[in-house]
Amino acid sequence: IRDIGVTGVQTCALPIFEREFLLLETLVEEVAKYCLEIESVEKVKVRAEKPNAIPGANCSAVEVVRLKRS
Repeated sequence: IRDIGVTGVQTCALPIFEREFLLLETLVEEVAKYCLEIESVEKVKVRAEKPNAIPGANCSAVEVVRLKRS
């Protein structure tokens, strides 16, 4: 298991960062999809946080784990 980190995500998901998303759920699903297109990636965990989105909370967050289908 290897963490490709932010730099790896920026590389694999560059086309996504040119789009606008209304929902965090859509953003993390798209990032996961793009990362799984990398041949060496079998599993991906993507988490996105939106600070101050909910009054009284530090942030709202969405996290998904996806596996590459054979």
